[in-house]
Amino acid sequence: MQEVLASGVIDEAPRVVFVLREAFFFLLSVSGVIILIAFVVSGILYFISRGNNELIETAKRALYFSIIGSVLILSTLILFYTIIYFLS
Repeated sequence: MQEVLASGVIDEAPRVVFVLREAFFFLLSVSGVIILIAFVVSGILYFISRGNNELIETAKRALYFSIIGSVLILSTLILFYTIIYFLS
């Protein structure tokens, strides 16, 4: 039992803040790729619409929601950095 207590395993474990930060950066990377794909798809939709008003409106709506999504992601990033600053 003394060997288990003296091994220092708990001291060497990563802090919760570090694990949360790494998980958040992974999710941020994935969401950034999704937003980039959404921008590209809306641009392609706009490009291939060729005057079709329905496709133009769909492309504009997709671009609008892509911009809203990127603003939300950046707002979350600012909020997360603030939380990490206070926890560390």
